[in-house]
Amino acid sequence: MSRWKKVLLVIFVVLLVAVIGGGGVLYFTLRSSIATHTGTVSAGTAGEVSILRCERGVAYIKASSPEDLYFAQGYAHAQERLWQMEFNRRVVQGRLSETIGADLLESDIFLRKIGLRRIAERVVDKTSPRGLSVLQSYARGVTAFIEEAGQTPEMLLLGVTPEPWDETDVAGILALMTFDLGSNFEQELTRLALRDTLSPQLYDESLPPFEDWDTPAIYTEEQATGGNSQDLFKLLDTADLNGISAYLPRLGSNSWVVSPDLYAGNAAVMANDPHLGISLPSIWYENCLELEGEMPVYGWSIPGMPLVVVGHNERIAWGLTNIGDTQDLFLEEQHPEDPYRFMYEGEWYTADVIEEKILIKGQDEPELLEVIITRNGPLISDDPPISLSWTAYEIEASAVDAVIGLNQARNWDEFRQALFDFTIPMQNFVYADVDGNIGFRTAGLAPIRRAGLGLEPVPGWSADYGWEGFIPLEEMPELYNPPQGYIATANHRVTDDNYPHMIAIDDATPYRMIRIVDQLNSGAPLNLEDMKAMQTDWYNPHAAARLPEWLDLIDAYADELGGNEQEGLDLLREWAQDPVSSPEAAAPAIFAGWYLNFMEAVFKEEMGEEMYERFISSAYIVYKALDYQLEKGESAWFGDSLDELLLASYRRTIEELEEQLGPNPSQWQWQELQSISFDHLLGEEDMLKPFFNRGPYPYGGDNETVGRANYSLNDPFNVTLAAGLRFIAVMDQQVEAYGVFAGGQSGHFMSGHYDNYIETWLDGDYYKIIGSSDELPEEQTREIILRP
Repeated sequence: MSRWKKVLLVIFVVLLVAVIGGGGVLYFTLRSSIATHTGTVSAGTAGEVSILRCERGVAYIKASSPEDLYFAQGYAHAQERLWQMEFNRRVVQGRLSETIGADLLESDIFLRKIGLRRIAERVVDKTSPRGLSVLQSYARGVTAFIEEAGQTPEMLLLGVTPEPWDETDVAGILALMTFDLGSNFEQELTRLALRDTLSPQLYDESLPPFEDWDTPAIYTEEQATGGNSQDLFKLLDTADLNGISAYLPRLGSNSWVVSPDLYAGNAAVMANDPHLGISLPSIWYENCLELEGEMPVYGWSIPGMPLVVVGHNERIAWGLTNIGDTQDLFLEEQHPEDPYRFMYEGEWYTADVIEEKILIKGQDEPELLEVIITRNGPLISDDPPISLSWTAYEIEASAVDAVIGLNQARNWDEFRQALFDFTIPMQNFVYADVDGNIGFRTAGLAPIRRAGLGLEPVPGWSADYGWEGFIPLEEMPELYNPPQGYIATANHRVTDDNYPHMIAIDDATPYRMIRIVDQLNSGAPLNLEDMKAMQTDWYNPHAAARLPEWLDLIDAYADELGGNEQEGLDLLREWAQDPVSSPEAAAPAIFAGWYLNFMEAVFKEEMGEEMYERFISSAYIVYKALDYQLEKGESAWFGDSLDELLLASYRRTIEELEEQLGPNPSQWQWQELQSISFDHLLGEEDMLKPFFNRGPYPYGGDNETVGRANYSLNDPFNVTLAAGLRFIAVMDQQVEAYGVFAGGQSGHFMSGHYDNYIETWLDGDYYKIIGSSDELPEEQTREIILRP
C-alpha cells in the first residue's frame, strides 16, 4: 500500500470515529468549519462591504472601492473553497510531498522544473499598478479569512496549516490554469516514443495535419536519437502528478454567438459551456461584483483568482474555449563532463541554475534540487536531456489586466483592446452585446516556429529550429458581425489555409462543430429553448458520419453473423436514422464499444501494448489519426482489409456486451456502461467515497457530442470531463441570463451547498440569473458585513 493510500486510510478511520461518536469534538469541529453567511466581521477593509448570498449560495459582493471589492471576493472564496485554493497553491509551488509524503516527490521535482511559481512571479512583474492592487487586495482578503477561521476538514485531517497569501500566490492560480489548458508537451513526448516504435510510413500516417497543411520533415535520425521509451514513459507518469492531475482543470469547450437576425427575440445571444474536469468541489464559483460607480459584473470566477472569467455585465457577455499550441520540447546536447553546459551552433554555453529545497512530510532533511535553465527553457528530462519552451516564460503583459478590462468593457472596441493583454492561457473568446453585435477573437501569446509544427521534440542545438518571435497581436484571428450571423467554436481548427501562422494543430475532430453549425443554420428563428437544447444535445454526429459505411461493409458478411450479432446490426441501423446517444438506448453502447475495439485492432499490434496505452491517452491525437484513415478509406494501418478489421472488432464488441449486459441486445442500455461521478481528491480511497464523492450517475452523450461526455480511452465510459458550466446570455436591453454548474458553491462536504446543483445540472436544467443584489428577494438572502 502506498503512503498516499495509507494517509487516506487513516483519514477514513478518523472520519468513521467522528461519525460514530456523533457528538464528538471532531464531528462538531468539522461542522463548525462550514462557512457562515451572516454576521459582522472586523476584517480590515477600508469601508463597509456587503457579501449578500442568495438561497443558492451565490455571493453578491458590494463595495465602494476596488480594494475592498476584491478583498471581499478573496474572503468569500476562502470561506467556501480554502482547501481547494490551498491545494492548488501547493501544486503551483511544488509542495505536494510536504503535504502528503515522499510518494509525490517526483511530482514536486517536475513542478519545480517547469516553474509555475516562476511564471507567477513574471505575471506579477508584468501586471500594471492597477492590476497589482487587485491581486494584493484579493490576497489580503484570503489571509483575513485564514486568520479568522483556521482550517477546513481536509486541512485538519491532513495536518495542513494554511499560510497567508500574497499576490504571487494569486497569480500562481493563473499559471496553473495555463499549464492545465495548454500542456501539449505530453503529446510531443508520446510522439517521440512512437517514432522509435513504428515504421516511417505508419508513423507519418499517425501525424497531423492530415493533408490540410504541408508538413515538412523536420526531424531525421541523423540529427538526434529519441532515447529510451521507458524514460519518456516515466516522465509522462510524473507529469500526471501521481494521478492528482485528474482533479485539476482539463481542456475542452463549446461556444457560439448569434446575431439578432437569427434569434426570435431579436437580440444577440452568447452561449458558452466550458468542458473542464468534473470533480468536487467544482472549479467554478458563482458571484456578482458590484463596485460603486461601475456596472455590476456577474459570472463565474476560479477560486484563488479575483474578477469574473466567464459572464456578463449590463452591456456585454463573453465566453471562451481552449485553443493553441504554446509549448515545444527541445532535445539538448549536454556536455559529457559538465552537466551545466550545452551545445548551440557548434559552441558550448553554460546554462543558468536555480537551487530548490523540497520539504518532505516525515523526513528531517529536505530534498535538494538543481533546476537547469537552457537557452530553450528548463531541462525537464535528464535521459534524454529535453528542455521546455513555453510562451508563459516570455509574457510581456498580464491577463490580470485583460480580465479587469473585460469585466467593465461596454462595447467591442473596449473588449477587443482588453484582449491585447491576455497573454496566457491562449483562448478563443466570443462576444455579444446589447446593441446586437457579435464577435470573436483568439487571444494569447503564440509562437512563430522557424521550422516544423511543434509535433515532436526538435534539436535544441541548431538555429534552424526554435522560435523567431510571436504572432503579432493585431494578426490574431478575429471576426465581428460576420455575414452568416453566427460564430461558433468547439476546440476545432480556427484558421484556413490562407492564414499565415499556425495557431494549433492537435485540435479537436470537427464533429461538435459540425453539429453546432447545422443547428445554427437550420433556417428557423432560434429561441432560448433551442440554445439550452444545443448545450445538452446528445445527437452523435460521429456515428452519423461513420455508421452508414460501416453497416454497408458488414452487410457483406451477414451470413456469418450469429443471432445477437445480427440483432445488434438491426439496432444500429434503426439508430443511425437519428443517432442520439441517450442513456436508455442500446445502440450507443454498441457503437462506442465497436469504435474502441476497432481502434485497438488498427493500432495495438504495431505499437505494442504499452505504447498503445500511451497513444490513446491523448484522445484528440488518436481520434483524429483514426478518423483520417477512415476518411481516406485506405491506410497502411488497415493491412489487407478494412472490412475484416471492422467485422472482427464488431463481433468482439457483441461478445463483450453479452458478458457485461446480458444475452438480450434489446435490453442493453448505454447508461449501464457510461456513468459520471463527482469525485473529491480525498475520495480516491473506496472507504472515503461516501463522505466526499457523489455518484456515479448514469449519463448519456459521447466524446463527440455537443453535450459532451468525455472519458479516458484508458478507462472507457467513466466520464471525467463534461460541460461543467453552462451559460446563456440573451443580450436584450435588460440582459436575460441563465446558467448552472456541476457541483455547488461550497467545498465543505458537510455543507448543503456542496452538491446542490448536481441534480439540476444532470437534468439539463438552468437557473435564471439575478444580475444584481438589488433584484434579490430580501427574505431569501443572508448577509455578512465586513468592516474596518
